[in-house]
Amino acid sequence: LNMGGVFMAFAVKIGGSHIWHKDWHDHPDYPTFVVAGEHAWKGGDFLALQPGFRVPVRPGQMLVSFTRRLVHCAT
Repeated sequence: LNMGGVFMAFAVKIGGSHIWHKDWHDHPDYPTFVVAGEHAWKGGDFLALQPGFRVPVRPGQMLVSFTRRLVHCAT
């Protein structure tokens, strides 16, 4: 199936995965945009195993990350 260029998908999920993982279905060269909804989500932390950091994500903020390349989880 040829989509004629970059394929973009939107996933809506309440909560996050607390288990370390990579998003294997994401393209390795394009970032993932995570938006913390102001009304349905209270926020949490994005943790990356390498290089070992924790990023707080609060309602109204956006996180951009290469989630196929980083082993990560959320709190």
